[in-house]
Amino acid sequence: SVYIAGSISCRIPIRDRKTGTLLGGTGYGYGASISAKELRFHAREQADILAESGVDFFLIENLWADNESRAIAAEAAKSTGLPVWVAFTASLGPDGQTVRMDFADDRNYSVGLGVPMWTETWRTVDNEKTLAEAVREIASIGPDVLGVFHSRIGDTTKALQVVLDAWNGPILAYPDAGREDYLDTWQDSSVINEESATELRQEAAEWVGMGVQVIGTCCGFGPNYVSALADVLADEVTTPRVSA
Repeated sequence: SVYIAGSISCRIPIRDRKTGTLLGGTGYGYGASISAKELRFHAREQADILAESGVDFFLIENLWADNESRAIAAEAAKSTGLPVWVAFTASLGPDGQTVRMDFADDRNYSVGLGVPMWTETWRTVDNEKTLAEAVREIASIGPDVLGVFHSRIGDTTKALQVVLDAWNGPILAYPDAGREDYLDTWQDSSVINEESATELRQEAAEWVGMGVQVIGTCCGFGPNYVSALADVLADEVTTPRVSA
């Protein structure tokens, strides 16, 4: 079966009320100039449009360390009555143990600081908030599925354990290849990712053993990776993880 997700992310469409022009978000965030009240209005408008267009469920993603905006988007999606899935990006903190809400990607970070260079484009940035704290905040809204996306494979494994400890419902995972050039080389099969399809398949089998039910791929992982997942997951996923 094919199901269509309505994605609400950091690039929410915003319409100029005077001109009617459809505007995008500010950079990789909503921008500090957008109030929580304005964001609730636009997120609700987007959720209603997607629901009326026939999406089967909502996927709240790509909100990085802005957990307030993540919560606003999740609440807007939930108001439609459709299922709501929420994903977190995660990486290990400087201590190598704390799992935080950001992406371990050197090209986006100030050298030695571990602080995203584009944080000024966000409404709120919870750099000190752990993933466990963020998951508990979103869990209180009552989503249907929570999990980890757009994170390196190794970080995804550690982050999933945090989600499993903080959430009793179904879990999702779709990792990122960690490549800056994935769009330019999408059709170039000669470009090799750091992790092979076999490595992803092996890690995915571990995720299933942990209790993860929804598994896919994000930026940089092409069809061969999806095929590798399909080979192992068809036989691995059996009993649903039921929310308490």
